[in-house]
Amino acid sequence: MKTKCILLVLFFAFICFNALGFGPPKEASSACNGKSEGAPCSFTTSRGHTLKGTCKNMHGSSVCVPEGHRQGGGQQGGGMGNQQGGNMGNQMGGGMGNQMGGGMGKKKPKFSSGKASGSECKKTVKTWSKIPDTGQVKAYNNTQELKCPKNNGAFFGQDAHYQGQQPSYKDNGNGTVTDLVTGLMWSKAVDKKKLSLVEAKKIAPTITIGGYSDWRVPDIKEMYSLIDFKGYTGFGSSGYKSVPSNAVPYINTDYFDFRFGDTTAGERYIDAQWLTTTMYVSTTMNGAKTLFGVNFADGRIKGYGFSRRNKKFYVRYVRGNGYGSNDFFDNRDGTVTDRAAGLMWMQNDSGKGMNWQAALKYAEGLDYGGYSDWRLPNAKELQYIVDYSCSPDTTDSPAIDPIFKTTSIKNEAGKKDFPFFWTSTTHLDGPQPGANAAYVSFGRAIGQMRGTIMDVHGAGAQRSDRKKGSPQLGHGPQGDAVRVNNYVRCVRSIK
Repeated sequence: MKTKCILLVLFFAFICFNALGFGPPKEASSACNGKSEGAPCSFTTSRGHTLKGTCKNMHGSSVCVPEGHRQGGGQQGGGMGNQQGGNMGNQMGGGMGNQMGGGMGKKKPKFSSGKASGSECKKTVKTWSKIPDTGQVKAYNNTQELKCPKNNGAFFGQDAHYQGQQPSYKDNGNGTVTDLVTGLMWSKAVDKKKLSLVEAKKIAPTITIGGYSDWRVPDIKEMYSLIDFKGYTGFGSSGYKSVPSNAVPYINTDYFDFRFGDTTAGERYIDAQWLTTTMYVSTTMNGAKTLFGVNFADGRIKGYGFSRRNKKFYVRYVRGNGYGSNDFFDNRDGTVTDRAAGLMWMQNDSGKGMNWQAALKYAEGLDYGGYSDWRLPNAKELQYIVDYSCSPDTTDSPAIDPIFKTTSIKNEAGKKDFPFFWTSTTHLDGPQPGANAAYVSFGRAIGQMRGTIMDVHGAGAQRSDRKKGSPQLGHGPQGDAVRVNNYVRCVRSIK
């Protein structure tokens, strides 16, 4: 009876402190670190009593709310929860086999459910393709979060307005995670030891995670299918030397283990590139062999040049097939259908560059090929049509199937090249997280290193530009070209 009374007093104390604006106890806040809204939780008070509850968003952060406490007023919303659906058939139990272990370190990186702000777009247009959605549910203007714009209003038509097949995963409980959209199965853990492509290819056939022995290193489209644009690169006073408290990985850490770069070994925290098998058919950095990787700490695809010693990456293994291929059909009306993805594309591009807001307006107002429901593609949709067997230097073409027509430009070095193309996806990066939008480079990913203008990341890279402003050269560690006025290739769903 005494224990029940104590717990009752603590429960009402929680309610009163929250109502008076003092906020919940720190133990309740820390109990939900790394958990999505709706997840079960518990915490021990400073008096040594344990309360069980549910993680909920309160005052912009995730808090363990004791059972029986009804959250008043505040924000509602789902979170990732334990997503259900599908299975891989007769999965073999087994142990972890020869899994490249590792783990998360002392604290699991948090994952944003995207449900904690009034900028979330709730009235959205449902689209369909075989490509998983980016996960972005909030709206942004040129600088910051924005209340979701009304139909045909300023900034309407961005990623959050169009919701495709939402990312959905199943933790199989045996060291594997199944992507219920793509059908691919992934290794859950990540070892702290980075590997070269040569090393990872040797290890893959020896792995028996979950009882399976057909593991392999993924290609760039497979790996990019996991990216989640609720991520935020973050920023802090120490630069890249330590992980900022506001950094959120660009992958769902409710299901996948994650590591930032090892700052204790001299790496930057953003050195969290994941390995793929996709080699660049040209070179970067003035002649270096180049391998594409996905950075889940800063939300980009880059080609990473290496010369005498192989570049090393974190590794996540995959099994299964069927994702990433294209089946293009020329409709003879200025449009091209990708029958593999379920999307129709403009065969031509916009023919000129424009800033991000103008790109949204252009796409929403387009009447082309007999259709008027065109939109600006999100980052995953646009990257899906990249052809990584093409490049300006090897095929004298953009990194896209020749069934498409692409305007040629002169790049910052005065050479013939091909444009960057806008996506509808805001890239949350730096101290002004709404100021940049993702683009895909179908020509050289230009930068300036040591005074020389060159291809620094490869055709097929996904980086980001400021949504408005003046072009510049020399942004970031590799001196990226910031063009601001990028081209547009619109898309529409055919189902």
